[in-house]
Amino acid sequence: MTDGLLAFLSWTRSGIAAGGAALDPLTGNLPVGAPVDLAVTVNTRTPQRLAARLYGPGDVTGLDTRQIIRTDPRPEDDTFPPHLFPLVEFDRPDLPWLLTPATATDRDRLRPWLVLVVVERDHAELLPGGALPALKTRLEQLPDLAESHLWAHAQVALDGALDDARLDRLLATAADRTLSRLVCPRRLQRRRAYLACLVPAFEPGRKTGLGLDLDDVDRTTVRPAWTAGSGNAPLLPVYHHWSFSTGDSGSFEALVERLQGRPLPREVGVRDLDVGSPGGGLPSIDAGRPGAVVELEGALRSPATLAAPLVPAGPRRVRGRPAAAPRAHRRRPGDPAAVRPHPHRPPRLHRRRR
Repeated sequence: MTDGLLAFLSWTRSGIAAGGAALDPLTGNLPVGAPVDLAVTVNTRTPQRLAARLYGPGDVTGLDTRQIIRTDPRPEDDTFPPHLFPLVEFDRPDLPWLLTPATATDRDRLRPWLVLVVVERDHAELLPGGALPALKTRLEQLPDLAESHLWAHAQVALDGALDDARLDRLLATAADRTLSRLVCPRRLQRRRAYLACLVPAFEPGRKTGLGLDLDDVDRTTVRPAWTAGSGNAPLLPVYHHWSFSTGDSGSFEALVERLQGRPLPREVGVRDLDVGSPGGGLPSIDAGRPGAVVELEGALRSPATLAAPLVPAGPRRVRGRPAAAPRAHRRRPGDPAAVRPHPHRPPRLHRRRR
């Protein structure tokens, strides 16, 4: 690969959080991350060991919006094509997985700790509250968190061949070449108002964002913030939000849906061909007799078209006598032009030597 090409990673993370935790089953609950043993050495003194806990979704009270470098659509856009998926991009390539208390599976998949949801304005309400506003909506408006790992990825702009060493270097030192992206897999409707929100994907993050206390279950288990279904969804704290509306779709799918079929007459795709006077020594057929005019069919025809059979005009006559079959060519020595090719074998081609 050369400069200008992009590499997409299903997840990326560095530091202590990159390993040591349980594997992510991609659905259901996660165990709370185990404490990390650290050793602290001051000058030449004996190292002191202590237990530390890594931050998780339940420690987030807000998001620095300077990490958001682009949204699509833009805020208040009223012409967003409904066949596209809304998305948000972050400056840090590891931000979507930074606080997920798990490690990637053997299939190289890891759930993000926050997701992008897009809900219809008529079915959404932003409620003022504590530090963060709360989204009130229905479960039918929210994506399935069991698929959240499929809609998050990191992007790296390459500066050479693709290999692990180069990727690690770019992720660590080339901030201008990396970003991360969350996509909302919602099928939008044309000419409709929507609200896009960044919300936590796990229950401890939901409670902390709303200013609620964690219970005993939350201290040992990290549950999804909601499960797919119907009815009222739990209140969700919103880290960032913007509004937009869709316009008319210009996708290929929308254009195909506008096509309307109509019946065509049988003459479509068929033309009359007069073969009454073919010339070249071929017999003529009097006008009006069967076979003087035949139908020439094209590649595209109406379903109502019925092919007319060819009517033979009788044996060809030359000088008043039936034409004899052509005589078989006889091979003469030294006369390659008289060689008759085998009826079931293509002629051999010989290359002239120079």
